[in-house]
Amino acid sequence: MNTRLILPIILLLLGLSTSIKAQTTNIGFNRFIGTWEHQFSNSNQIFRVIIFQKGDNLAGHCRMLEVNAAGEETYVYRTDYLLPHFDGERNTYCLFGGIKDPMGMYASIDDNTINYELGLYDRKLKRGSLSIDLLPRECATCPQQATWLVEERTLKGLRIIGKEEPEHFNIPTNLILTKVE
Repeated sequence: MNTRLILPIILLLLGLSTSIKAQTTNIGFNRFIGTWEHQFSNSNQIFRVIIFQKGDNLAGHCRMLEVNAAGEETYVYRTDYLLPHFDGERNTYCLFGGIKDPMGMYASIDDNTINYELGLYDRKLKRGSLSIDLLPRECATCPQQATWLVEERTLKGLRIIGKEEPEHFNIPTNLILTKVE
């Protein structure tokens, strides 16, 4: 084979494989990107998760809301809180990960809502692992649902905790989310 043709062919194949990988990744991401909610029974609280693409990864933030009788929402807490001294900028995300298989995503999660009621400087952080797994749809027009499972980070069964890390998460750790948009 002509050696002049080898380099262009290799470059063409590399370009095609990169394009195919990017398209596959984006298709997988679309199943998870959007707003997910859990309405607590016997409560006026909603846990909301917003997932978006950040480069070649998935990222997101969480909010706990209370809804009054008029349907108005107020925040109990949010992980994308305003950063002091940054002119309106917010903490950008608390979860960061990717696709583990066609029906699931994984992420590291930083629960920065512990002691939220005491103010920004008294918040505590607990780090964990997040798994979101899509559930089979009950019908063609039914909204997509997924399990939300947050666990402590472990290393062969040992808990990994940071300096003065809280013992428990404040965010919900095991529930069913429904995709709302």
